[in-house]
Amino acid sequence: MIRQGTQHASCGPDEEMWFHRSQTSRTDQQPSRRKSTGRRRWYQYRLATLLCAVTIVCVALGYYRIPKRHLVLDGYCPVALIEKQAWVPGDGQYVVAYRGGKYWCAGASEMRLFRANPERYAVVFDGFDAVAESRDRKRVLGKREHGLYFEGRIYLFCGEENLQVFFRSPRKYAKINEPSRRTR
Repeated sequence: MIRQGTQHASCGPDEEMWFHRSQTSRTDQQPSRRKSTGRRRWYQYRLATLLCAVTIVCVALGYYRIPKRHLVLDGYCPVALIEKQAWVPGDGQYVVAYRGGKYWCAGASEMRLFRANPERYAVVFDGFDAVAESRDRKRVLGKREHGLYFEGRIYLFCGEENLQVFFRSPRKYAKINEPSRRTR
């Protein structure tokens, strides 16, 4: 046991040793540091608990929505659409989750192709309307009925009006950075 006081000249293995404060090392002072670390952890824990409670209340009141993965292309296979230009229904067994969307593939080979190069087969803007994103700063899910194939990529729009706006000047909207690639 180490205590503050005067140094005792002859100490056996079972006897206590006494030191002056000037002779104590930093390791002897660690217990007092641990108390402050414990307090800090307690405050961090309380803060995290409070933030969780606030988040739960906000979700319950509808101020914050937890994003869910949406089914892109209404379950049609994006690989078949790019490679064969055909609307082939996907199979629920071959699902690839990519950037907030779920893509159904027609088979195992299509799923391997999608996983090997998801940028090629994924819908631009993760299935959200590119025109609404750039013009109105709104994230609106596009519909398969209002889709367009441009320069090897698939674009979806929420309505016929946005599809026509894109069709008039596609390069303007194709150059815009996708939301998930932007630096904040």
